[in-house]
Amino acid sequence: MHLLWLSLITALALMIVGAQNKHHDSPTTDTPGEVQAINNHLDNSLRFRPHRGPSGEQKKLSAAEPLSVFSSKNRCVLSTTKKGLLQADCSNLEISDIGRLKIDHPGRINVLKLNGNQIQSIPVGTWTSFRNLTELDLGENLLSRLAEHMFVGLGNLTCLKLDGNNLTMTKQNIPESVFDPLLSLRDLYINNNTDPSFFSHSFPDGPADLTYPDWALQRLKSLEKLYIDGLPNRTFGRGFKKMKPLRFLSMNGNRGFCNIGWLNGTLFENVTQLSSLTMIRCNIHFKKIQLNVLKPLKDLVELNVSHNININLDGLFSLLSSQANSKKLTHLNVNMVVNPYSVSRCVSNMVAKVLPRSLQRLDAESNNLEIVSDRVFDLLPKNLSYLNLNYNRFFFGSYLQNISKMTSLKTLTLNGFSKGYSLPKYFPPLDQRPIFSCQISTKVHKETDVFELPPNLEHVEMNEADLSLIITNFSFLPNNSLKSLYTRGNNIPSLVSSVVGLLKLETLDLSNNNIRFISPDFFVPSKIKNLHLNRNDCGSYFKNPDSKLRFPSSLRNLDLSNINIEYFAVNFSKLKNLETLKLKNSHLKLFQSDMSMAKNLTYLDLSKNSIYTIWPNITQAFSTFKNLTIDLSGNTIGCYCDNLDFIEWLVHYPHLTDKNLSRMACDYSGTVTQEPDFLLKYEILRKKCASNLLLLSICTSVCVSLILLNFVFIAYRYRWKLRFWYYSAYLYLNTNSQERNCMGFGADVNIAYCSDDADFAEETLTVALDKQRLRLRISGRDSNVGTWMFMDIVEAVQTCRRTLVVLSPEMLACKWSQATVNFAAQEAVSSKRSVLMFLVVRPVEVAQLSTSLLYFIQNSPISFYPPEESRRDEKAMDLFWKKLASDLK
Repeated sequence: MHLLWLSLITALALMIVGAQNKHHDSPTTDTPGEVQAINNHLDNSLRFRPHRGPSGEQKKLSAAEPLSVFSSKNRCVLSTTKKGLLQADCSNLEISDIGRLKIDHPGRINVLKLNGNQIQSIPVGTWTSFRNLTELDLGENLLSRLAEHMFVGLGNLTCLKLDGNNLTMTKQNIPESVFDPLLSLRDLYINNNTDPSFFSHSFPDGPADLTYPDWALQRLKSLEKLYIDGLPNRTFGRGFKKMKPLRFLSMNGNRGFCNIGWLNGTLFENVTQLSSLTMIRCNIHFKKIQLNVLKPLKDLVELNVSHNININLDGLFSLLSSQANSKKLTHLNVNMVVNPYSVSRCVSNMVAKVLPRSLQRLDAESNNLEIVSDRVFDLLPKNLSYLNLNYNRFFFGSYLQNISKMTSLKTLTLNGFSKGYSLPKYFPPLDQRPIFSCQISTKVHKETDVFELPPNLEHVEMNEADLSLIITNFSFLPNNSLKSLYTRGNNIPSLVSSVVGLLKLETLDLSNNNIRFISPDFFVPSKIKNLHLNRNDCGSYFKNPDSKLRFPSSLRNLDLSNINIEYFAVNFSKLKNLETLKLKNSHLKLFQSDMSMAKNLTYLDLSKNSIYTIWPNITQAFSTFKNLTIDLSGNTIGCYCDNLDFIEWLVHYPHLTDKNLSRMACDYSGTVTQEPDFLLKYEILRKKCASNLLLLSICTSVCVSLILLNFVFIAYRYRWKLRFWYYSAYLYLNTNSQERNCMGFGADVNIAYCSDDADFAEETLTVALDKQRLRLRISGRDSNVGTWMFMDIVEAVQTCRRTLVVLSPEMLACKWSQATVNFAAQEAVSSKRSVLMFLVVRPVEVAQLSTSLLYFIQNSPISFYPPEESRRDEKAMDLFWKKLASDLK
């Protein structure tokens, strides 16, 4: 009956959502045409479509409402997968109302990221159109409760992220059937949802109804990975027994809340199927760990309890005792399970005994480990192949004589901690249980120069490990397999004598070790292929071609970056097999090594130096290599004629990393400039250095012609302005100062017209304006005889308050009228007053107007002479003339 009601409710919800979708949007089925349209869409983003009411009008949000999905900046970033599906990133867009979310073609979305928004609830039916969605990220929102059926339509979802919300794990907030539609879900993130304020000294266990939500999680029949907060003194309920596929369980205090409290024997009894368990920064205390807490986990393969600084080594004994005989646990992470401010620790026999016998990798960083008991190496798991002991405090002791007993060990890391810790806030306790008393032999050992490594050890790291050594005679038993040794960031100032016995060593990193002295034969006995000497003080060994420093013939890659060399002159006859040479930022000024012997060289890094030239014999040698890639970026090249041969080689060499030479600088006789377009500078320099006078003359002639053409173009473009200035200056210079002081406007209006409009201008217009008591200057009647036409026009424009141009089709061909218009416009600009006005006596087609005349008409007052039928009305004509006279005043 319960299932029947659930089916009816679900069907009803789907019908309602389907009706809403039909009302608000088109059907979600993607036709081939729609798919092609999306693929061809130029704007790779999704837009949220506004919700509209029944009337079709967009709903307006009040200013008090938070920013919702409809802001113009709320645009999702869209990308296409190889399978033609879409990934939509809508994170951090301040989306608040997902109920009105409308995305085009939701059926093609397979990844939807909505994390970092302000979503508080999700209506039922939101996801019914997202039939191909496999990953949904709702993390970092404001969800406080999951509604029944809110995930309907997500049957193909494989990953759901709900981390970083306010989902307190109670039955009220996480209903029993909320995850029922998620038939394919494999990964679930519900961590970082527990409010730490729930827990206090008075209520250390928090609210009574707070527990792991097995009632809802047990419905997830395909769940494999679960990320959840660790709750104090809670057990994983019986519902977890039904979650057969669950293999991975993570409680991580770095990414949420984790304060487990007691680790009792019943904690994991319902999750026996786990193969991976993570409890990082969960405030686990060694006094609250029961011996058999991990006993139910028979299939455990990986265990991570790092950054629980109160576990201590004795807590590891309690935690791991039930897994000591495990045949499946292969990876154990116990990084920083000891307080970093406490006293140093000894790795005792008891700790070695409880390590799982099947263990292959052990991470034990930052545990203040300083010494090892004598029998530890006999008790360690025989299959241990990877041992991470970084950031501890080991010192050289007799226990190292037994390290060879780790017969399966392949990788050993003993790096130092260069970052440091924050200042402590409390004094750490000094209590240690007696089972960890260190058993160290006091037997006096005979002096020996031979050290035996684990037979299968291939990789060792001791970077920044506070080593301060001078390498003298030291030998290893030759039965070792060591291939790579990294010791950068220590203090090894002198390499006095060779290290013997590392016959298989291929990579040696001695970078940043303050090396000043190197014995000539230090590297010879080995068969090193990769040698790192960068960031040391040994530059003097590479300045002289007769240097006695020898390298093994097996050397393939040599890194001498960040060494003060200045003049590199190594004899490459000793490096015939070298493939890569790095001299980056080595203060090189001159590279003068004979490269003809290094036939296998494929990469040469000379970047970020001060190389201004390379000798021709060396560049010729470079050109003989088939595939030699050279990096000369960041150098300052001498850009002068004497160095033109080297620059030409740079331009034409096919295997430069900076093919455009855009990362090089030019030195122009002491002036250094960065040249983003070095090729252009090369062309300029090549022409500058050429001795072809004819070419120079042609270039000069072309340049002069271009300049003259520019002057001609400018003169034609501003011809009227130049004429106006000329005649204005002429009038000014030919008028004495007394006349200029007394000069005012000789007339109110200067009337300009063409000869075809003379009757109208001299009879009708003049008579009418005379009646309005305006002083007129008629261009055809009052012009000065014997005066240049342009000078007469300029004088008329300057001595009259306004210039009235009679506009007609015939005026467009009249040179006199055109000049008047242009000079009047220039006078308006010069005197900053309104000068020009048009009177249209007959219609003019716009297409007949020139660009400049059209501009003047659009920016000047204009009047239209009344048509013939209106001229019979004397009152109307009287009003027209009065209005015109008023405008001219």
